[in-house]
Formats: sequence, structure tokens, C-alpha cells
Amino acid sequence: MRVVLGIDAAWTADQPSGVALLVENRGQWNCCGLAPSYSAFAAMASGTAVNWSEKANRGTPEPGALLQAAARLAGSEVDVVAIDMPVSKLAIRGRRVADDRISREYGGRHASTHSPSSARPGGLSDRLRQQFEELGYDLAVAPQTSSGRALIEVYPHVALIELLGAPRRLECKVSKTGKYWPNEPKSVRIANLLAVWRRILIALREHVHAINLALPAEDQCHSLSSLKPFEDALDAAVSAWVGTLFVEGRAVAYGDESAAIWAPVPDRSQGREAGSIETGVLETKPAAASDIGHLRDRLRSFATERDWDQFHTPKNLAMALSVEVAELVEHFQWLTAEQSQALEPEVLGKVRAEIGDVLIYLVRLGDKLGIDLLSAASDKLIENERKYPTDKVRGKSKKYDQY
Repeated sequence: MRVVLGIDAAWTADQPSGVALLVENRGQWNCCGLAPSYSAFAAMASGTAVNWSEKANRGTPEPGALLQAAARLAGSEVDVVAIDMPVSKLAIRGRRVADDRISREYGGRHASTHSPSSARPGGLSDRLRQQFEELGYDLAVAPQTSSGRALIEVYPHVALIELLGAPRRLECKVSKTGKYWPNEPKSVRIANLLAVWRRILIALREHVHAINLALPAEDQCHSLSSLKPFEDALDAAVSAWVGTLFVEGRAVAYGDESAAIWAPVPDRSQGREAGSIETGVLETKPAAASDIGHLRDRLRSFATERDWDQFHTPKNLAMALSVEVAELVEHFQWLTAEQSQALEPEVLGKVRAEIGDVLIYLVRLGDKLGIDLLSAASDKLIENERKYPTDKVRGKSKKYDQY
């Protein structure tokens, strides 16, 4: 088991900081903790669920308390701390070699680093690094690679470019939506921002299971500031993901012997079609109903345009879903197993239509209840993997409690 703690650390004490905890089990990374602030993460370790509608608490981190909370949640001590903040073995007074090297590599894609100073993050960064080192987490710098516990600096903007194969920095910051989409009303800026975040989560969940971050629906967001906790938690998750790459030897250091920013090994292939940026919104290629978020948005519009949203209560949607499943089953009634695998083209077309109806009602129901379908399915698969270990159930059809 290996454990990575990701921290989206604010550069000043008057801003909240997101925290994410990833644990590797049997070669698969799972998220077992995600919070928009240090205090919320500590409370989670004590059994208190995160209230995402509350404004996140501000404050500076206490590395010892963070590591203790992480150990309680993970059941094991942390191996790597990945922090989104400039950290250095020397006191930070201005731009570092690490900042310049990242900027040379990614500046053309609008992902140059911000310039640190003695004021921001200054002493806060120095104290954090010293405290983590006292706890056994030495700062990993270039060209060093660590085989033990380590503290690493990461930069989520660069990580997201590599994660999504994006041509430029993603428009994913709450505070900059006015710059991203200056002529759009607040509702459109909120929708655009959430669309970017959904696609980040889809890509991230290909590498990390059980990321329980249910983004709110556009009509539930009354202000941009209410989205800040989600941004901080998402940045922490991305930071932690880079930490997993560091553990696996798939991260590269940009810097020197005093400081380094760790990033995913660049994907130089040209055949990857991960996404494109159009007016600041990341869209998959092609943008089709295979993207659940896109389908959900189309269904919302469909219901709103016809004034049907009033009828789409969870009860009604669940009942309609059961009816559509029954209509799907009807096409297989009285068929043999062999016949069900060789449907006539006309019957196959009807089955396809019924499956479409089932998916539509399932997506609509998940939307109304605030359930992320991909995350829910991923969590259920992880549970099933635990209940049905391959060495016990291969080729058998009994229920898990019968083994």
C-alpha cells in the first residue's frame, strides 16, 4: 500500500486550501479523502462528512495534524506529500530556476508559473518545508528521485495540460471567469466553468477511483464564490495525482538542486485526441451523448423547454425507469440464451431504443439526486472487487456471502 497526500496550499493564511488523499491498493489508486480545507479534512478523519455548501475555513496547515488525519483515513502513513505551492531548500526571495524552466516548457501554452516572493508565499512556504522535513519528508529536487518519503512541489495547470492532452492552460479558476468569458452573464460563466471541471473529473477518474466530488447543477449555484470549495478540492486531487506519478517514477522534475516542480512526463505523441479548447470550454472529440455530462445538459434543456421539469421528481423518474427496463426485458421474454445473442436486426433496433430510454431516465434521476453516475459506478465496482475476489469466484455465480 502506498499513500499520497495532495495539498492545494494557499499562498497566504487568509485563504482556504484543499486536501486530497489517495491510496494504492492492488495496483489501483483510490481517493479516500477529499476536502476544501485543512479543518474539513481533519473533521473527515474524525467521521464528520464535508458540507460543500459551507464556506471553507481559512488558516495555515499543521503538517503533523494533517499527516495524522491522513493516516487515520488511509490506515497507513503517508509516503508522499504533493503540494501546490513554491517550496525550496533556500529561502524564497523571487523567481527560481524551477519557475523559469516550467515557463520555458509550458509558457507557449499559457501555463507559466506565478512569481513567488518573500511575501507570497515567503515565510509560510519556508516553515511548511521545514516542518515536513522534521517529520521525515525531505523536499525532492532535481535531478533527485526519492525512493522513500518525500515532499514534492507540483503545478496543477501543467498537470492538467498533460492529463487532458490540452493545447493550452485550462480555464478552470473561479476568480478568472470574467477574464475567460468577459461578455457572458454570470449564469453562462458558471455553466462554462462547471463544464471544464466535469471533463477534468472524467479524465482524472480514469486514473483514480472513488473521487467523490459531486459538482452542483448550474441552477443550484447562486454565486461564483460558492464554487470555490470545489475548485480547491479539485486542485488538491490533481496535485495528489501527480504525487502518484512521482511514486511510480512517471514524473519529471523541472528545477535544480534547491527546488523543483514535478509534472507528468510529457506525452509527445500526436495521435491522442483528448480534447480541444473552444472559448475556454474543454470539449471532447466528438462531443456526443457518450459524454454523460453533455447528455445530462441536453436532457435538462429538453425538459426546461417543454416545462416538464415540474414532473421530473425522483419518484416519477424512478418509476419511469422501471417501466423502460420492463419494456427492454419484454424483447427477451421466452427467448433461449442462444436466441438472445443473435437478435434479428428489427428486434435489435428496438432493444437499442429501449436501452436509450433506460439511460436517459437513469441520467435524469442521477441529476435530480446530485449523484455522479461515473463515480457511483466506480465505487460500486471497487466494492464488487472486494466482495468477489477472483481467486474465489472465477467461473462461479453464487452471491458473495455464499463463498
